Amino acid sequence: MLNIMELTCGVPQGFILGPVLVLIYMNDIINASKILHLVLFADDTNIFLSDANLDKLIFTLNNELACMSKWFVVGLLTIKDFFDY
Repeated sequence: MLNIMELTCGVPQGFILGPVLVLIYMNDIINASKILHLVLFADDTNIFLSDANLDKLIFTLNNELACMSKWFVVGLLTIKDFFDY
């Protein structure tokens, strides 16, 4: 039996405008941080940050990831990693 669930946000898979809507939605992520360098790929985002001082790097990265987390919450998005599959 097929379970049907209501979709309250996001872009339905197979939707003809899906790729365009995803690009519009995700291209805004670069505005979530003024410090991190983000590289966007088709379905992937890489975050880069460097500093000679490891403690400063960790502190800055944690603060910026907290800002990015707020961006995800506002956009009703979640972060999936390979542990989620």
